Amino acid sequence: MDTKLLILIAVITIILVGALILLVLPATTITTYASYGLDYEGYSLAISTGVGADGQPMLETSGPSFDSGEDVYLVIYGISGLQTENDVAKITMEMDLDGGAKTLSTDGSIDYPAAGGYIDNVYSYVEGSELQPGKHSISLTVADTFGGGYITVNAEFTVVGPLKS
Repeated sequence: MDTKLLILIAVITIILVGALILLVLPATTITTYASYGLDYEGYSLAISTGVGADGQPMLETSGPSFDSGEDVYLVIYGISGLQTENDVAKITMEMDLDGGAKTLSTDGSIDYPAAGGYIDNVYSYVEGSELQPGKHSISLTVADTFGGGYITVNAEFTVVGPLKS
């Protein structure tokens, strides 16, 4: 085969592979991300199984399917890289349901114990009475007020069964 023809075939192949990557990559990109040095160990959807002695809900990993009427929690574990003052981070949180159908934000910054710039977990939730049966998406953004970094985690879930009154 002619060398010029081989080079032409190689260039066309590289262009086609590049175009395929550009078309497929956005469709498969994971929508959870960390920025400005913040990182996290994992996340889960959960339900509350009661209230602990500290007044906080006791959460049990669940999902991606929930019964009608169940509150749906999104928990982010092991957030690191936070800037602190005296081992206290200032964070804000914003939760979004179904692409803006409902958005909740904290009023100002929350002081959060964060020894070494690390928080064990944070969560937000949607009340089950607000969820119709079907597919839903929830996202939770945690922002570091001191450092300017943030993490956004997105999850999808399904509510099954008739809406309970």
